Amino acid sequence: MLVLLLGFTCGMRVSEIAQIETADVLLPSGRLREEVSLRSAITKGSKARCVYLSHPKTVAAIERYIEWRWKRGKATALDRSKWQGLMPKVPLILTHKGTRYELSVKRRVNYDGEVVDYLAADSLQNYVTGLYRAAGFGRGFSSHSGPYASEGNVIFDVSHGSLLRRKPLSMVRKQQRC
Repeated sequence: MLVLLLGFTCGMRVSEIAQIETADVLLPSGRLREEVSLRSAITKGSKARCVYLSHPKTVAAIERYIEWRWKRGKATALDRSKWQGLMPKVPLILTHKGTRYELSVKRRVNYDGEVVDYLAADSLQNYVTGLYRAAGFGRGFSSHSGPYASEGNVIFDVSHGSLLRRKPLSMVRKQQRC
């Protein structure tokens, strides 16, 4: 649920969600940052950008997830006095085994026609795509749908934790990104 919320309410891509670190989201005091700077090293196009953790359901889901990690000892420190007890340089979102998601190196051609390498979190992407399928969304919906949901093509009903399609897939167009 947290991964979907970060995608829909913050416009984060799956590879960004897999790579965002605890220190990106929490202050040393343990308080949640309202504005999160995504480092250029983890974003598409290698351009730093900001996302906002302002949706109450997303904030609550992050807090529940942090508590879950602490109770199960998933990449935690010895005490909770800093970073709510999480290791600051470890990804916020971990696998069920408590490890970072494996990233594979892929290549694509950028806007300038140059071949560039990028990192993809294939297993997390497959998991999110599986959630879409389980919710009844067919082809055309994938882990990339979150960043484009703000266009109004998809509604994520956070009060019930479900996905609702508003427009037929044939009408969905790609949103221009800065």
